[in-house]
Amino acid sequence: MLHKYEAALFDMDGTLIDSKPAIELAWKTVAIKNGVNITSDDFEKHIHGRSGNYTLSYLFSDFTKFEQKKIKEDVDLIEESIPSDLIKGVIKTLIYLKENNVKIGLVTASWPERIKFILDYHNLHDFFSCVINRNDVINGKPDPEGFQLCAKKLKVNIENCIIFEDSFSGLEAGIRSGAKCIGINTSQVPKSINLIATYDNYSTLNSRLKI
Repeated sequence: MLHKYEAALFDMDGTLIDSKPAIELAWKTVAIKNGVNITSDDFEKHIHGRSGNYTLSYLFSDFTKFEQKKIKEDVDLIEESIPSDLIKGVIKTLIYLKENNVKIGLVTASWPERIKFILDYHNLHDFFSCVINRNDVINGKPDPEGFQLCAKKLKVNIENCIIFEDSFSGLEAGIRSGAKCIGINTSQVPKSINLIATYDNYSTLNSRLKI
């Protein structure tokens, strides 16, 4: 099934790597320091898959822009060099896509230093022909801008792309972009988000597709 697409676009946090523990530790540590309580619902709806600017404006709206900037710097400093495990089976999926001449892109709300650390740590640079980070777009997910930009840079029509995402905002962005989407490592998906399928990890996907 996957080999019929011209390109496969991956989110990073929660989709390529299991970074939720690192992300939650960073935000929770800084939030406590600043007297803000973050709930599990906040993490799912307002942190995972969201841009830092959105999270700051939603959870730290009572703080000045200067204070918000310092909060984000503190979060990034904690998160930037925390190793995160790959989602189970993802390497086999990436190899399959590359061997079948499917172009591979990375579209993430993360920043260049964090992306480089992760790609270096897991030796993944050779898989990705295009990397879109949060500095490359004006509008973060659930806006489809990042996915559409990546498809353009890969010189493929977005309709011929398959997107792998874990967060609700990322999946919404993928659907809005015009691509087909597969949910990976995600909790229950709202019925309004029409996906091809959802899998706990890539090993399950690989087994189902006999990769």
